[in-house]
Amino acid sequence: MIINNSWVLKRLKFLLAASLWLLSVAVASLISANYLPDVEVDVTYLDKLVHAAFYMVATFLLYLHFRNSQQPRILLKIAMFCFGYGMIIEVLQYALPYNRGFEWADMMANGFGILLAIMLIKFVLSPAGQGKGKF
Repeated sequence: MIINNSWVLKRLKFLLAASLWLLSVAVASLISANYLPDVEVDVTYLDKLVHAAFYMVATFLLYLHFRNSQQPRILLKIAMFCFGYGMIIEVLQYALPYNRGFEWADMMANGFGILLAIMLIKFVLSPAGQGKGKF
């Protein structure tokens, strides 16, 4: 079997990007809120929008890495991984002894971001007729 090196490098690029993104999400989510800058932005639920964006990007980057995988339902597996990752971070926030905590609304925002990524992948990026099937 001949493997195209540029294809492998492209896939590894997306895996590296996804890994760095997930690491950044963990760091941003788990550092003490005392170290975060005070941002005076008058946007209702800005925190939830940030959660949705974090997990939408994570889902999308992982999809770009695994999109040619022969595994069945790879998008569902990616979504479950991202949601589980968010749950672990929320539990860690609850367990850590500083100014962070578990919020169900954060979990819902994470899930919303994952669903947005799935919709983008299935209905915008998929070739015509391929986006309407099972994921």
